[in-house]
Amino acid sequence: MKQKPIRRSVVVCEAAPKKKADSAAKQARQADKRRIYNKAKKSEVKTRMKKFGYMSMKDMIHTVMLSCHCSSQVQIFGFPIGISVILISRRVMLMMLQMPRSNLKSVRHHLVKRYSVIDKAVKVGTQHGNTGARRKSWLARRKKAVEIHHGWYTPAPAENAA
Repeated sequence: MKQKPIRRSVVVCEAAPKKKADSAAKQARQADKRRIYNKAKKSEVKTRMKKFGYMSMKDMIHTVMLSCHCSSQVQIFGFPIGISVILISRRVMLMMLQMPRSNLKSVRHHLVKRYSVIDKAVKVGTQHGNTGARRKSWLARRKKAVEIHHGWYTPAPAENAA
């Protein structure tokens, strides 16, 4: 058997040496990018958690105002609806206690959105898993407190294990 000759084409050329990017500068750029991204995620989680309490109260007040045939642009003592629960008149508070159960669906809907934001922050590594679980637990306790306050939920009596 005859072997074929190996054809090698050799091209001789000289390339100018490329200067490599400074690895420390690249790491600094990447760290800045990650820091900004992580801060945005953390801020979003905090904002959504803060707004959960205000949101549920604002929805309740808005429903009460509509049920008493008031404008949705009503201001209480010069503050927009939902800014401060302390400034609500006694009449509005009494009407809130008689609010329909349909608002529970709204509270659950907003709670699911907050859970989603927290889960995404944990998934991308912005927050630790335990931190996410703690924040979701805090939101669930807030929701339960609202439900108990309005009579939408009555906890089962605790059994004595003695």
